[in-house]
Formats: sequence, C-alpha cells, structure tokens
Amino acid sequence: MLGFERLGVLPHERFERLALRHPEMPLLLTLLSHHGCPAGGFDETVTGLDHLAFRTPSPADINTWRQWLATQQVNCSDVKDGALPGSRLITFRDPDGIQIECYCS
Repeated sequence: MLGFERLGVLPHERFERLALRHPEMPLLLTLLSHHGCPAGGFDETVTGLDHLAFRTPSPADINTWRQWLATQQVNCSDVKDGALPGSRLITFRDPDGIQIECYCS
C-alpha cells in the first residue's frame, strides 16, 4: 500500500523476515514476524515499538498521502500540526494496530 517492493522472505526457526525496499527512496525496510506470539494484537504501552514514522519532503506530500489513503479505505487522522514548529502529520494504523505516521518537519 505504501509503494514498497517485496525483495524476499528470509525464514528462521523463531521468526520470518520480510525485506522491502521503496523504488523512489534509498530505504530498506525489514519486518519481522515471530512464531508463536500471543494473540491480542499490538500494544504500544508494552516495551517495544511505539509507532513507525515516515518523513515526507514537503507539507504538500502529507495532504497527498492523506488523500491516497482515503482512496484505499484506510482510516486516517486529519492533517494536523506536529510537535515541532511548522511540522505537519497524519496517523493511521496497520492491520496489526501499529500506529504509522507520515510527517514533514
């Protein structure tokens, strides 16, 4: 959905890694899925990942992402001010409930 290309799956006895890259950015992203994780979904109040953020080049890109996510039926926040002066952001959640943020500072 975010435009990443699948490079491959790297299996391991305890987990599986999915390697992704974005064709327009010098970015490699590796996602891990651990075997035997307890059910119940993600909880950012437990030690580990709080959220994942992607920086965009301009504030206009935040609006573009917001519009595109809406076409994909993704529930997303309105565009809002970030913590830093002049920053803008949107947030949404992936299928596991992990918050994803697109921001420009």
